[in-house]
Amino acid sequence: MKKIILLFVALLFCVSLVQAGVLTTKIELEISAMSGITQLDNSDGGSVNVSILNSAGGEVVTRNAAAGVYKTNMSIIMTGAKFDLNYGTNYTYRLITTYGNFSYNFTTPADSAPAVYNIAGSVIDKGSMMPIANAAINCSGYSHYYLLSNANGTFSFNVNSSTYICLFTKEGYFTSFFDRPITSQTNYTAELEVIPVQNPE
Repeated sequence: MKKIILLFVALLFCVSLVQAGVLTTKIELEISAMSGITQLDNSDGGSVNVSILNSAGGEVVTRNAAAGVYKTNMSIIMTGAKFDLNYGTNYTYRLITTYGNFSYNFTTPADSAPAVYNIAGSVIDKGSMMPIANAAINCSGYSHYYLLSNANGTFSFNVNSSTYICLFTKEGYFTSFFDRPITSQTNYTAELEVIPVQNPE
């Protein structure tokens, strides 16, 4: 079981691309480029070396392949831990063996843009139904957002997560809060209730 776990950890291009994403390459690409070669014998653990180069030719990582005999449809296994590559970047894969050398260029996938959610609506007086200008709006979730309602009591802003809690406050009113899933376009009307004036005794 331990050997199986180590094998998966060391798979070539089992690369953490900043946060996620895995690239794999199969040995038939290398073998097909080497005339007359049907397998790569790396039984000694030192006959096959793999490097990843950046666009300027600098080495991002270079390691020996794990000991073994690599045949068609097998993934080359690199020794060592995972390594990072950037999204949407050009690299060169270089294989150095006792049979010959091989290299090809590849580009890592583009980073997927985070989903954008919009919260829009208005802040009104619950009794008169009139808009409330300059009401403070505090929203917390993946990030924190703070803004004021405009002269018409309306507001609109984008967030990058679908879970937020928003507080609507204005002097002289009870605080109102918003706590529900946010879709790509969420409309909400915050109704603020006036705090009753306490008559002095």
